[in-house]
Amino acid sequence: MAKTWGAGSGAGADGLWSTGANWDGDTVPAFAEVIIFDGTAVTNCNIDNVGTFTSGTFTVQTTYTGQITQNVAMTTGAFVMNGNNVSAYTQAANLATTSFAVTTGNITFGFTVSSGTFQCSTFTISSGYVDFSGVGICLTTGALAFSTAAGSPTVAITCPPGTWETRGGWSHAGTDLITFNAGAGTVAFTGSTTLSVNVPSITYNLCTITRTGGTMTISNGTTIPLGANPTTQTDALLTCTGTITVSGAWRHDGSLTVSVTTGTVSGALTALTIERNLTINNSGGWPASIPVAFIPTATTLTVNASGVTFGTCTVNSVAPQSFTVANGTTIPLGANPSTNVTTGTFTITGTVTVSGSWAHVGNLTVSVTTGVVSGALTAFTLNESLTIGSTGTWPASVVVTMTGTGNRLLDATTAVFGQVILNRTVDASTFTITAGTSVPLGTNPTVNLGAGAITWSGDFSATGTVAYTGGAITFGAGTVGTGTFVWKVLSATSFTLNAATTWPSTGGVWFDVTTANTRNLDGAGKTFASFMRTGANAALIQITGANTFGTFTDNDGLVAHSLTFPNATTTVGTFAVAGSVGKLVTLARTGAAGTFTLTKSTAGDVTQVAFISVSNSTVDVAPAWYAGATPPSVDGGGNTNWIFTAAPGGAKTRKQAILL
Repeated sequence: MAKTWGAGSGAGADGLWSTGANWDGDTVPAFAEVIIFDGTAVTNCNIDNVGTFTSGTFTVQTTYTGQITQNVAMTTGAFVMNGNNVSAYTQAANLATTSFAVTTGNITFGFTVSSGTFQCSTFTISSGYVDFSGVGICLTTGALAFSTAAGSPTVAITCPPGTWETRGGWSHAGTDLITFNAGAGTVAFTGSTTLSVNVPSITYNLCTITRTGGTMTISNGTTIPLGANPTTQTDALLTCTGTITVSGAWRHDGSLTVSVTTGTVSGALTALTIERNLTINNSGGWPASIPVAFIPTATTLTVNASGVTFGTCTVNSVAPQSFTVANGTTIPLGANPSTNVTTGTFTITGTVTVSGSWAHVGNLTVSVTTGVVSGALTAFTLNESLTIGSTGTWPASVVVTMTGTGNRLLDATTAVFGQVILNRTVDASTFTITAGTSVPLGTNPTVNLGAGAITWSGDFSATGTVAYTGGAITFGAGTVGTGTFVWKVLSATSFTLNAATTWPSTGGVWFDVTTANTRNLDGAGKTFASFMRTGANAALIQITGANTFGTFTDNDGLVAHSLTFPNATTTVGTFAVAGSVGKLVTLARTGAAGTFTLTKSTAGDVTQVAFISVSNSTVDVAPAWYAGATPPSVDGGGNTNWIFTAAPGGAKTRKQAILL
């Protein structure tokens, strides 16, 4: 039902909303009725008591020339002012409306807030003025539309002295300018819906951005002043096709795109901290030499800024998120940096410049073709996987240290490292070194790769003793070893070579048996400079493959134990095996049938061992093999050519000398 002001018997004479005689039917508006102010009565109206009226529409037509003063809180549906040159509305108490529109009139006509709060969804003004200078809280939850046709009356807006919170986009259609009095107020862009700010003729005093979703776009020609040291937030994307002015240190918790050609960030910006993607298109305006702190804590962060020269950048996340440097982008990390993506991946498709020692937490990938790490980098430490693409660029002679836990990969087929230090926390994870990756271990290195299975298909070089703590290790088909070394296996249950593994004849194997786990040496028929067994645990060592050993030594006599050999021929240069009193070394075959053969690689002195138990074994007739007197040595049967006496006139072994 419509209620028209002045249509009742009182004709609006006393000017009070609460007088029923001033309205149709001589009753005050109720509930969601339609309110109309027109030429029926042009007397002023004092909204003194709205009673049950709520959510109805409120319209001031062009024929009404009076003044309306709202002195009590009111809620309406649509609020429309189609006033003329003299009519006006003054809000002196809270007003909440679904839509708000001021559509006709000129600068002398409009809507003024003297006190209270103002809240609406959509906001439209095409003429007249809206003065929010007296508002306590101003909230617009939907779109704001300004329209100024050529030659039409001027649109004027006076902002609140405090904060105008807006959750919708701002737009301006037309050719005439808007008179926008920003004063000392702040426009706060909030909300979660997609919006654009397209008001080139408006000059804001200060803007804030704190949004929980939806893309926000600053359109071409629009300037958003963020002020000094701001924090902005959008869980979606902030796109700047216009201009952002900012000074000091800016933190942006969200993604930021500065678009091609027209997008500009200007002002005395000294630093940026950003949580999500940063995209600065190659002709977007960005201040030079600004340091950026990348903190990919909420999602993967990609920086794509091919036309930008950054100051020294940092990458530091406390969450497992990844960070990507896009092709054409250069990120200077400076000297001796620390970067952190926890268990995420730092992917370099562009360029990273760095010098000194770089400590990285997380995976690092230098991508194929375009990825570049350059600068005077001397050392690099990481606790996850390292991947350097086949044509990725990495400085030469860098010392790389790999630490941490979990499954790991070293894939760097073109990198020339100074040294690779493998020192991981012991766990059950796997570790893989790919074919073509060269790993210089250095002199007397310690290699710790955890308790999991290790696949080593890359190349390696070492000198001296390689002290290896780790799980079962398998050298793959692509492995090429170089150097004069002995691989000292401290904990692994198996040491396996592939048939196509290239193993140097100067490389040996040493099992230091300190735990009860059975050890396996699968030599794949390779030639080893040496084999050695030491340690006070009785764990079995099983040898497979028709292998050749320059020296074969097992004579510390600390504990009784066994060695098993395959039903094949094992060739040795020297065979120095001896137990001690009550602690025999047992030599046996692998499996329940067959025999194992031991043969000397060159003619020479006889072989003499002692304190052994041997069975199912064949040795050379000449030079002779002496097992030592029985007892203490034991002929277990099935032997061929073994002589169970001490070598006549020969030098005694160390254990024999002790016994005598």
